[in-house]
Amino acid sequence: MGGCLSCQGLPRSHLFVTHVSKVARYVKEKYHKKVIIWDDMLRNFMSNEMQPLADLVEPMVWVYAEEPYRFMPSYNWERLADVFPTAW
Repeated sequence: MGGCLSCQGLPRSHLFVTHVSKVARYVKEKYHKKVIIWDDMLRNFMSNEMQPLADLVEPMVWVYAEEPYRFMPSYNWERLADVFPTAW
C-alpha cells in the first residue's frame, strides 16, 4: 500500500480509509448490507483518521487470545467508541 506513483507520499491511513469507504459504499448501495471490517488495520489510527468510516462500517475486534486486552488495550476501545456507534 502506498507504493504506486499515484499514491506515494500519501499517508497509509488515508489510502486505507479511502479504499474501504469506496468498497463499503458500493456494498451498502448495491446490496443494502451492513459492512463489518476487522479492527486490526484500525488499531494504530487516531479517531480523526477513522472518522470517514463512521457511517459506513462496523469494526469487529479480531483477537484470538485468552487475554484479549493484551492485544486490544482500553485506549483502542476508546478510539473505536469515539467514532463508531457499534463495535463487535
